Amino acid sequence: MHPLKQISLLVLSAISYSATAQEQSALVYNRNILSISPVQISENTPTGVGIQYERFLGADSKLSLYLPVAYSFGHSNPCDPDIRTRMLYAYPGVKFYPAGYKHKVTYAVGPSLAFGTGTTNCNCGELVTQTMELKPKEYKPKTEMGVLINNSVNVQATNHVYIGSEIGLGATYLNTVGGRNLGTDIMLQMNLKVGYRF
Repeated sequence: MHPLKQISLLVLSAISYSATAQEQSALVYNRNILSISPVQISENTPTGVGIQYERFLGADSKLSLYLPVAYSFGHSNPCDPDIRTRMLYAYPGVKFYPAGYKHKVTYAVGPSLAFGTGTTNCNCGELVTQTMELKPKEYKPKTEMGVLINNSVNVQATNHVYIGSEIGLGATYLNTVGGRNLGTDIMLQMNLKVGYRF
């Protein structure tokens, strides 16, 4: 490569790095985020809302504690509009930021426990042996416990405005409806959120 081209490339790289550094230093990366998710999806229903609190463990740490709570409601079977499920979830966990959290756009991954309690009128395949007909759709208590692996993308729009999206996939180790254990099942949580960083 011609020496003049090399020098030009070096100067352009330095200018780009300087602009990026100034943009990074202009933002204040506080260690607390409080956010709400108007879009919250679970394995039971595609509708829900949530609230999340995240605390970064140190000024240069790549780890954070994450405490989300979500409420899902609505239709839980696209083939039967009469089946509805209402669940309150807690997903406490940790997040790991491979490149650190002091960037305008960051990626994080981490495990969380999942606890859910609520009601459903799903008969879950129970049959009345005399008639071989499905039981009436009565609301029964539902409990779930499991583990998820979450992946998230975060955008620090301004010093205090935070935007994020997340998807978590895992499995239940407890899944009961009306006291009957249905065994291991898939767990899912997805959200879009906006929040305040302080």
